[in-house]
Amino acid sequence: MEVGSFARALEGALPGKRVAVFSHPRVDPDGFASAYAMAFVAKKLGASRAYAYLDDMNSLAKRMNSALSPEPPPEDFVPQVAIVTDTCGLKYSHRGREFSGNEVFVIDHHECGSPELVTAFVDAKSASSCELVLDLMEVLGVRPDPALATALLGGILFDTGIFKYATPHSIKAAAKLIEAGADYGTALSFSKRDQSKSLRMARLKAAQRLNIAEVGDIILVTSTVNIFEGEVAEALLSLGADVAFVAAPRGNAVRVSGRADEKALSYGVNLASFFGENGGGHEGAAGALMSGDAQDVLSKIAHDFLAQYSNALSHKYDLKMSS
Repeated sequence: MEVGSFARALEGALPGKRVAVFSHPRVDPDGFASAYAMAFVAKKLGASRAYAYLDDMNSLAKRMNSALSPEPPPEDFVPQVAIVTDTCGLKYSHRGREFSGNEVFVIDHHECGSPELVTAFVDAKSASSCELVLDLMEVLGVRPDPALATALLGGILFDTGIFKYATPHSIKAAAKLIEAGADYGTALSFSKRDQSKSLRMARLKAAQRLNIAEVGDIILVTSTVNIFEGEVAEALLSLGADVAFVAAPRGNAVRVSGRADEKALSYGVNLASFFGENGGGHEGAAGALMSGDAQDVLSKIAHDFLAQYSNALSHKYDLKMSS
């Protein structure tokens, strides 16, 4: 659905309603800011009450939460409408699976294996969900205040790697937010993770546990951590891997994050499509919540990845495994 139709659907659905906004587990600055913004939008459109459920945050989102201090939803709040940001639908969201109503809106920038597109504004070419929220706000005539503009800019900076993966649309959105009063320095602080001891230890322990596979000139690695699976997968690329999968326990499940470099992408690797219905993301960065033992999950992922991409990645079909 294009942004104009999505805006009109919201205008018709939200007035007088109780609205809950959800995002993905361990919400990051892009998910946090886009959800916070959609609660802001819902109130502007006449919702009787609107709250964002943002109690499961990574460290950078916690920093944003401290700055914005959003009002938490009351325990007895029963929403009539759900809005989901930065993920494909309620089944991928934190707390969203508890929603029992029928009216669901999705705004996201990921490729989804099986999205719940009840009413959705999805653009996988966009670098961040915050950009899509800003597009929506412009169509609706809702202007962000400086605090919200700063948060949205922080989300864009985070998801673009401080413009490393930015598109022209990202740059234009950032400029509009600065014109609206966003503080660039504060936004930057929302997007840059401190090199904490726990993060550095997670990287080092992951390097100790590496399993390595080679196919052609592509190096695939897998490892396990307790936290920071996405950051560690990114770090493994800087160590020399072309594709990295890192798993971390999440209760009775396993959260897997995958990263691929430009060389792997040039061979046609698409991690979002590889995870399919289990998760979503982008060609070079994707994740999934999966069931099973972490090592067993990673072994299956490595096997399936090599089976799927061996023809594209190697002319000799000579797979060498080591650990």
